[in-house]
Amino acid sequence: MSRTWTEIVSPVLRDNIRCVRAAVEPRSDLIFVVKADAYGHGMPGVVKVAWDEGIRRFAVAHLDEAETLRQCLPDAQVLMIGVLDPATVARAAALRLVPALTGPRHADALAREARQAGVVLPCHVKIDTGMGRLGFDWQRAVDELRVAGGLGGLRIEGAYTHLAASDAADRAFADEQMRRFRLVVAGCRAAGIPIPFLHVSNSGAFQRDREWHLDAVRMGILLYGYPPIPAALPANIRPFLQWKTRVIQIRDVPARYPVSYDSTFHTQAPTRLAVLNVGYADGYSRALSNRGMVLLGGRRCPVRGRVTMNLTMVDAGPDAPVKEGDEVVLIGCQGGEMIGADDLAQWQGTIAYEVLTSIRTPDRREA
Repeated sequence: MSRTWTEIVSPVLRDNIRCVRAAVEPRSDLIFVVKADAYGHGMPGVVKVAWDEGIRRFAVAHLDEAETLRQCLPDAQVLMIGVLDPATVARAAALRLVPALTGPRHADALAREARQAGVVLPCHVKIDTGMGRLGFDWQRAVDELRVAGGLGGLRIEGAYTHLAASDAADRAFADEQMRRFRLVVAGCRAAGIPIPFLHVSNSGAFQRDREWHLDAVRMGILLYGYPPIPAALPANIRPFLQWKTRVIQIRDVPARYPVSYDSTFHTQAPTRLAVLNVGYADGYSRALSNRGMVLLGGRRCPVRGRVTMNLTMVDAGPDAPVKEGDEVVLIGCQGGEMIGADDLAQWQGTIAYEVLTSIRTPDRREA
């Protein structure tokens, strides 16, 4: 029996995809970002549902993710938005990947390996317009892409940028990034560098400005049910992941009873503690110590004491009808209650992305 497991509710994912498709500009395609094991949801189950719903383009960060995706969907279009190691060019070509060109030296190295392997790699160019991470610097990009386009071994099929603050209340910097990107594209076309496919919008930008949808939108966290801009949430978008564990021991304890490492919690009255088969080694953060909640018996039960490596204690209440083996919901619904990844993020002082991608379990199920 697994200590923890996740379940995906496929009908909700289908609803999310249909809802987003209805809001995307008719001219724009949808790129589903499924890196980090589909944001902790389990890539195989997620991409198969997405494929059934007509999504053909997917984005991953690493080669091993691309291999998993290709095994699941032999005919998918796979964009690798991380950095492709030049030593793996032949493997990438065999997998029919579309890697990102993340700078002039990266382009030169990929082109050299592609020529040696006798392949031509289709690529999308990443333009750094203000993220300060990967990409051709927007101020030099036209000249550098003129060189990259003549290297041989590469075929530039698209270009994109990543917005650093697409969900900020003040959209001035996102507007400036978009202006810079358009300048680069116009400069490339004036220089005779064809770039047929453009994409900028992530989940936040998608919600903000339909003019930014371009040829495609890259959709990540929103499709998983967590909108960067809740006030602009499309109707019917909901989380579809449930993360669960079980009670492995019940402890009836007196008042002033110390709980877990460093005795950071003492019971105020006699109560019933439930020991859960999950800890920070499974991705249930130590920051949830004395802060988090779980669902047990259809009620919210608070975490008591330190979350330990493999176990967590919660207060079920003095007369709670709970027993060993009972199912516990860490993320999801039980009875009339719900705990979302955004709730855990608030308790941990982080973001839902980190909560979801920290989940570690080999047991992925369909609800």
